[in-house]
Amino acid sequence: MGADIRLPENILVHGFLNVNNEKMSKSRGTFISAAELKELVKPEYFRYYVASNLSRTMSDVNLDFDDLRERINNELIGNIANFIYRVLSFTNKNFNSKITIGTDEKILSEAKAIVYETLDFYEHYELRQASQSISRLSALGNKYFQENEPWKLIKTDREKAQQVINTAVNIVKDLVIILQPLLPDYSDNISKQLNIERPSLHNIDLRLRDHKIGEAKIIFEKIERIVFEKSEKVEIAGMDSPFDRLQLRVAKITKVEKHPRAEKLYIEHIDLGDEQRVIVSGLVPYYKEEELLGKKVLVVTNLQPAKLKRGRE
Repeated sequence: MGADIRLPENILVHGFLNVNNEKMSKSRGTFISAAELKELVKPEYFRYYVASNLSRTMSDVNLDFDDLRERINNELIGNIANFIYRVLSFTNKNFNSKITIGTDEKILSEAKAIVYETLDFYEHYELRQASQSISRLSALGNKYFQENEPWKLIKTDREKAQQVINTAVNIVKDLVIILQPLLPDYSDNISKQLNIERPSLHNIDLRLRDHKIGEAKIIFEKIERIVFEKSEKVEIAGMDSPFDRLQLRVAKITKVEKHPRAEKLYIEHIDLGDEQRVIVSGLVPYYKEEELLGKKVLVVTNLQPAKLKRGRE
């Protein structure tokens, strides 16, 4: 502000990551590390799942393993990855991996509108809505591919079937580009199968024509089951130390007086909120009485009383 620099109008802050509707906690056995999570699911499955639940609000994200499995199997694999593999493998098998010039401009125009909608969601950090738009684009491609049935069309009108494939491959290209922020490794893999450079926004308006793609390969496979069991209750490092048993509370000093039989000791009356206590401390060399009065101090409240200076506790 002093330098007259414009302050941010919005700060993006996320909520907590819970596991199966429970706060992560080592002491309760509900904590899972990134390394442990990697053993349960592919990192990109987790990236996609979190993105599909993430918005600009501070709402917590719940890592529900059953929901994750369903979301990955039905959306990411059943819709997106399956569409991409069907198109590319069909092109490999029936058109010698080649696409030509003719395309269905109407369907590609609809696809492009979804692409720019997705980019706008990215711009505003609305990852959940971006992932929903990606699914819509894939669903559009799936519907187009299924309704035109190129496996039948190729027997009666090969040129028309080629046009369907040209169009579908270009939808795949657009899908790869808008998937890049969520699934960078997968997008790079599919780019190689498309025989294009790494996905880039600069290629949004690029149309693949007279192009030969690479070999289609299955990258993602459905999740059969995820076994996550609560760990045993974990003792935090150092819990066997006697210092960990101390009960610390904040108290306010309400009265201070010098100890009648000890020149370096103060007698302090303290207020703990729900009880009053009297303690003794060796603070005379360091503070005046008026400096301590009204101060808030940290007090160990579960020490055994001790007798000091001829009977004074």
